[in-house]
Amino acid sequence: DIICHHKTSSDDQTYPYHRHNGYEIYIFLSGKIHFYIDTKCYSPNPGDIILIPPSVMHRIVNVEMMDYERITINIKSAVLKRLSTKITDLSLCFSNDAKILHFDKPQIVELIVMADKLINSLYKTDYGNDIYTSLNMSMILLKLNEAGREAACFLPDIMPPLVNEIMNYIS
Repeated sequence: DIICHHKTSSDDQTYPYHRHNGYEIYIFLSGKIHFYIDTKCYSPNPGDIILIPPSVMHRIVNVEMMDYERITINIKSAVLKRLSTKITDLSLCFSNDAKILHFDKPQIVELIVMADKLINSLYKTDYGNDIYTSLNMSMILLKLNEAGREAACFLPDIMPPLVNEIMNYIS
């Protein structure tokens, strides 16, 4: 129901276009990548967080074949709904299209700590880890929703216009 990975890749690893049936939180920490979302392409900066709703096509290309670090969190819609309340809808940070947020260094460090706690609680079977998983995921979503209410970050679309036209035509 929840998957969380904190990874560094050092090869030319790229991912083909894909989509998920749940939500994805992509926290870019370092490196040089191009992040394709539908027919747009972005070059995220460290501290950028890409919030991807279900069924949105996306892919990643490691541009400089150097290390890039990221945290990815996938959460199913049912879990997001279960963690939300009547007063606090934790899915609000996600829109119909992907959204990009930017966190400064202290905020991103706090988010990394939260994600590492989530990873720790996900992969242990000790008493209470299911509760810790829910708490850790809720804290991350609260932080993203608070940031998303202030303003989304604008990254220029670097997709060449001809490629964009071709992709739109194919769609």
